[in-house]
Amino acid sequence: MKYFIFSLMLVAFSEYISAQYVLDPEVLVLPDTKFDVESTSFPIPSYKEDTKSVGMGKTGIAYGKTYNGMLYNPALLSKKKFMLDAISLSLSLPPETYDAANYLNNHLDEFREAVSLKEVWAGIEAFKNAADINQQLAALKKVQDGLRFPRDLFQNIIGTPENPLTHGIRTIPSIAVQYDNFGFTLYGVGQSAFQVEQSPVLDALLDVPIPDNLNDPHQVANAILALEGVLQPIFALNDFEEALPFAYSVSYVDIVGAFGYSHDFMPNFSAGANIKVVHRRFSARKLLLEEYENILNILKRDLDKSITGVTLDIGGLYKFTNGTEVGLSIQNIIPVQKITSTLRTNVAVSYLDYKRDQLGNIQVTQNGDTVVQSVSQTIDLGIPFDLELPMIFNVGAIHPITKNWDVAFDWVDITEQDIRFEDYWERFRIGTEYRLDAVENKLGVAFRVGMADTKFTGGIGFNIYKALQLDGAYAWDNYVGDYSYYAQVKIGW
Repeated sequence: MKYFIFSLMLVAFSEYISAQYVLDPEVLVLPDTKFDVESTSFPIPSYKEDTKSVGMGKTGIAYGKTYNGMLYNPALLSKKKFMLDAISLSLSLPPETYDAANYLNNHLDEFREAVSLKEVWAGIEAFKNAADINQQLAALKKVQDGLRFPRDLFQNIIGTPENPLTHGIRTIPSIAVQYDNFGFTLYGVGQSAFQVEQSPVLDALLDVPIPDNLNDPHQVANAILALEGVLQPIFALNDFEEALPFAYSVSYVDIVGAFGYSHDFMPNFSAGANIKVVHRRFSARKLLLEEYENILNILKRDLDKSITGVTLDIGGLYKFTNGTEVGLSIQNIIPVQKITSTLRTNVAVSYLDYKRDQLGNIQVTQNGDTVVQSVSQTIDLGIPFDLELPMIFNVGAIHPITKNWDVAFDWVDITEQDIRFEDYWERFRIGTEYRLDAVENKLGVAFRVGMADTKFTGGIGFNIYKALQLDGAYAWDNYVGDYSYYAQVKIGW
């Protein structure tokens, strides 16, 4: 969910370079307003990634040798066999997600009581009342200490506007069966992610350059004035909630039933198709403060928007005499209606501006100082998100180096429809798998490495008595934009 959300342009006063200013004690409170940004589109295919494929560079368009690959390419059903995945569960968890969730939980006082803002304000008051340079330095340090939490939050949890940090989890339960050239799969993909958005008030505070010493008294005075002007409305109105960062989630669940068939039109060419019924549920909402303590479980709730549609996949597979196979798949040929969910929240905006008279003239004191004042406004912000099911074109190839060693290459999302890819090179994938029968008919081991999303992937799998399969992988998750651990357990034959 590493995407642009919204940006509020603050008309911040910043021209206090050479003149003297005084802050008016009264706050100008503008009427509340409502503002909706343009919708953010999420074209995300309904896609079940097998953990075996993930470890092998996420390749699968021409593979499917050790798992049911019909969802990568229905033509893979031409590999006639009987396969039953009676129970299959796959999980994906980036390590930083738990770190972010724990960080929010461990700093609840900051969100409940605005501890940092109060410390900055206390530092401002102490600086104004300081009797000597030592007291001024102590007050300046208090201001810096108060800004430590929003800075840490920005660096470790929020990220930059160009690269916001996303945190999330994914679960994929499924059952699948293949008999001869026929296949059936029923699976669910639950993808939940959350971001923390910095408030415009904290953004304005962090934009103020605060000196570390008193070598330039004028610069220090300007910084204190700017900080006071931003915080004055918050303390005058005693309203902290809308000035603090907030967390929001974007979550979806796909429940998909697919029936596929492949036919050998020639000895070396097969083609297949999947009919898929897709039920999508979707939600984008602000997370309540009391939910921060259990944020990973909360992400799975309130999927209030839903749509059901039917779509079609087609694919082809060509087999060369040297063992190389080349596959082509086109997914989601029949359009499925998009779902829209709108997140709404109130945000407080405060900034410094010139104080003007009724004619619009800037007011000046009798001593010749320009008068500035704090301006405050509450914005009812609406952020709509559209979840879409795009049509995806993929090609891939696989070559057997030996009977138990394969190397594969895929070029996915050729026409650039999937929003999760940021750079075109991320669509090229390569991977290899080596299978070892460690204990004949009792324990098989597979080693997998590859490259996907321009990043390393690795995995290992165990096949126990050909009935229990345990697979793990470590790869980049381009939904949350971070490395993730993948785990999968299958009971089947």
